[in-house]
Amino acid sequence: MRISVFVCAWLMALVVQAAGQSAFQSYPFSLDFSQQEMINAWGKLHRSVDYPFPSASLLEKQLKNMEPDVRATVKGSSTDLAILLQSQWFAFFQGNFEKTIHYPAALGSLGQPLALYAKTIYGFYLEKNPQQRKDLFLEVINGFENQPELAADDYALFSYVYAMARLSEELPLPQVLYNDYINKMQVSIARLIERNPNHAYALATKGAIDAGIIRKVGNFIGGMSYSAKPEVVEAYFAQALEAGKDIAILREEYALAQLYVYKKTGMNAAINQLKIAVAMQPISAKEKLDIERAKKRLSDIEKLADDDGKGIRNYISRDAGTERNYYL
Repeated sequence: MRISVFVCAWLMALVVQAAGQSAFQSYPFSLDFSQQEMINAWGKLHRSVDYPFPSASLLEKQLKNMEPDVRATVKGSSTDLAILLQSQWFAFFQGNFEKTIHYPAALGSLGQPLALYAKTIYGFYLEKNPQQRKDLFLEVINGFENQPELAADDYALFSYVYAMARLSEELPLPQVLYNDYINKMQVSIARLIERNPNHAYALATKGAIDAGIIRKVGNFIGGMSYSAKPEVVEAYFAQALEAGKDIAILREEYALAQLYVYKKTGMNAAINQLKIAVAMQPISAKEKLDIERAKKRLSDIEKLADDDGKGIRNYISRDAGTERNYYL
């Protein structure tokens, strides 16, 4: 009976919170697995990030260690909260990003880390409207900066960096510099890697950030001003792929880094990485999005390669998905 009450409360919260907001794009694929199967596969779903399962015992410890003002945002017992948080994760892995973002109010700050992550993933993969996509990234950035307690959570911290990185791809360089995104990204990703040295997504993101800097300002300024050098990019991606060999998005990011850093001479390496990515089998909604996106990316780059790389500089300079149909 208690579970059904919480489910009803969640549905009511969705209706209230969604009012007045733009419609979410539906997840374009179907996945057939149960919440129990998600629980059984928790380690596999979080491979290379080592994120703890939200059990009642874990939440009991977290509740005891919360600051009073943060604790006041959370309503219910650790058992009730575990049910809600596990359901939020299940919604995410199924591709129900709207439900993940509009989590039950009872979760309070406990629901924020995954909600922020879901916003970045939804915005990057599914939101076709450029301004709404930027708004989502800004919501993540501002939400993180306005809630200091989120800095202790790996998913929240990663979402903060990821949102800045994706937003920076769509902004002119002066605006990126004005908002201090490059410095904020470098400091935050270094903090995440320091406390979780085998976090494959963080390692790849560090490599991708440096590759993106080189893309925007070139090798000389990138190296002198931000220590963004090709050898640093290669080193971080080598560590990321060692920690997460079977994660498609790492392969796609490495492929893009090859293009950003080496231009035409990096095309064959980029194609090889993308071929590895598209051969993988997804086990979650996000992984399916990663693989489908890699397929489109591979098709584009193979066409450029067939034309001896003509147009590669233009592809790199305008590539952020804003002028390409990478949204699914």
